[in-house]
Amino acid sequence: MNRVFHKRITPTAVLYAVLLAALSLFFFWQATAVSALVGLIPTALTVIQVEQSLHTTYTLTDDGRLQVYRGRFFRNLSVHINEIIRLQKQKALFGIFSFVLVEYGARHLLVVIPDNIQGFIDELQKRRLHV
Repeated sequence: MNRVFHKRITPTAVLYAVLLAALSLFFFWQATAVSALVGLIPTALTVIQVEQSLHTTYTLTDDGRLQVYRGRFFRNLSVHINEIIRLQKQKALFGIFSFVLVEYGARHLLVVIPDNIQGFIDELQKRRLHV
């Protein structure tokens, strides 16, 4: 059975989206056409950030793969569980939140920020033993 983990929304992602939205509002508040056109850039970046934060999922499949879906605007990633060399739980932003650093293949790194970090690591370790 496939196991799906959703991405945790981090304080930095929220801060980034709020700052981009405030910048968009500032440019749209100006009464010129040029500033309105410039305001479209942070608006688009806000939409992309929110889309990625809300729709990123990490799926452990029955056929022994870790599939990362990052939303509509980014490519999906699929890694075979046997290719995973190392899992490291890391802390970031002065220890406020943590993430999992996955090393796979030939020195490829993947940052995974699931809601349930320990559950993700345990499930991945369990599936690595069975594959």
